[in-house]
Amino acid sequence: MQACSEIVIPTEVARAPYVAPYVPPHVPGEPYPRGYRAQLDPVAARRLKELHVTQFWRPAGRALATHATAFTLMLAFCWLATINLALALLLALPAGVLMAREMRVLELLVHNASHRNWTRNKPLNDIASALLCGLPMASSIEAYWESHRIHHHEFGSTKDPDRAGFEFLGPLDLADKRATVKWLVRYAIQYYLAIGASPKFLAASLAWHCLVYILPLSLIAGPALALGAWAALWLFPMLTFLSALRAIAEREEHDYELGTTEFTATFTNIARAHRILFHPWNDHYHLLHHLYAGIPQFNHVEAHALLMAHDPEYRKCRARIAILGAPVPAEDVPGLGRGLGRGLGRGLGRGQMPPRADQPAAEHEARPMPHDRPRKPQTPDRPVRAPFLVHTGGRAQQPDLPTLDAPPLFDQPERG
Repeated sequence: MQACSEIVIPTEVARAPYVAPYVPPHVPGEPYPRGYRAQLDPVAARRLKELHVTQFWRPAGRALATHATAFTLMLAFCWLATINLALALLLALPAGVLMAREMRVLELLVHNASHRNWTRNKPLNDIASALLCGLPMASSIEAYWESHRIHHHEFGSTKDPDRAGFEFLGPLDLADKRATVKWLVRYAIQYYLAIGASPKFLAASLAWHCLVYILPLSLIAGPALALGAWAALWLFPMLTFLSALRAIAEREEHDYELGTTEFTATFTNIARAHRILFHPWNDHYHLLHHLYAGIPQFNHVEAHALLMAHDPEYRKCRARIAILGAPVPAEDVPGLGRGLGRGLGRGLGRGQMPPRADQPAAEHEARPMPHDRPRKPQTPDRPVRAPFLVHTGGRAQQPDLPTLDAPPLFDQPERG
C-alpha cells in the first residue's frame, strides 16, 4: 500500500452550505440511481474514512466466540441427555433459537468477508473467513461475492438477484401460516443455490463439522450423543429457525416499490428484535452498508451516529421500527441519531459530542463522553493523517479533503 501524504486540516472549518443532490430519472429495468451525496465537513469526512480501517481480530474473534458457544451448548446437551433425554430435547428448542442467531452472525461475517472487511489482505481474508464461517455455514465466499456484487452494482435492475428472488417468491404474509411455511422452504432452497452450496461444498462442510464438533464430542460423550447434540443444536436450527430469521431480515432491508433510488429503497431496521435477533452484530444499519460498503460492521454504530450528526442528506434516511413495519423518517425515531456510538466524537474534540450540521456552534453544549478514552486535542499546527486509502482498480489513491462526494461503492479492489 502506498504511503499517504500528510493532510493538514484546520481546527475551525466553515460549514459548506447544503446542496441537494441531483437525482437522474429512473429507467425501468435499469439500476436505481444512488440518490445520495454526502454533505460532510473535512473533520467529519476524515473521521469517516478512519472508520474504514479493518481490525482482523474483531470478526475472527466473533466467529470463534460463536463456535465456543455452540460447542458448550452441545456439551451441555450431551450431559443433560444422560440424565433426562426428554428435558434435553425440550431445552434444545430455545437453545436452537440462540444457535440460529449465532449462525446468523456467521452468515453476516461471510458477507463482511466478501467485501474484504476482515482485512484488506485477500489471502488472509478469504482463507480465515472460509475456515471460520464459510465451511461451517456451507457458504462459498467466492460464490457469495459473485452474486452479492451484482446486487450492489445493479441495484434494483432486472439483474439484481435479490429483487429477482423476492419477486419470484412473492409476498410474505405472516398471518397465513401454511403459506409462510411454503414460502420459507422455497426461500431456503433458493438461498443455498445462490451462495454456491454444491454437493462438493456440502461434503466439505460436513467434513468440517465432523472434525470440529462431532469427533471431539464423540471422544467426550460417545458417538450417539455427539450426533444427537449436533443434529439438535446445529442441523435442525439451521434448516428451520435460521431460514426464518434470514428470510425476514433480508425482506426488511429493501423495498423496491417504496423508492426509486438506492437511498430511498434501503432502510435501517432499529427495533429491539431487529438488533438482537434478526440483524445482530450491527447488521441493522443496512443503508449505511450500501452507501459505504468498505466500513466494517463493528464500526457501523459510530459511522451512523456521525452521519446523523453531520450529514443533512443522510438524515433523510428511513427506518423500520417494527418487524416488517412501514419505514418512517429516521429523524422521527428517538435515539436513532445522536449518541448511539461510544466512539462518536473521537478526533472532533476531547470529551465533546459533535454538533449537528444544522446547529449553530453557539447553541452547542459539550456533552461528556464517558466511554471515550482521553485523546490529544487537535491543534492547527498538528497535521492529521488520513490512514485510509480508497482503492480503485488496484491503485491506491488518497482522496482530497474536504470532500462532498461519498466514497466509491466498493472501497477495495475488485476481487480477482
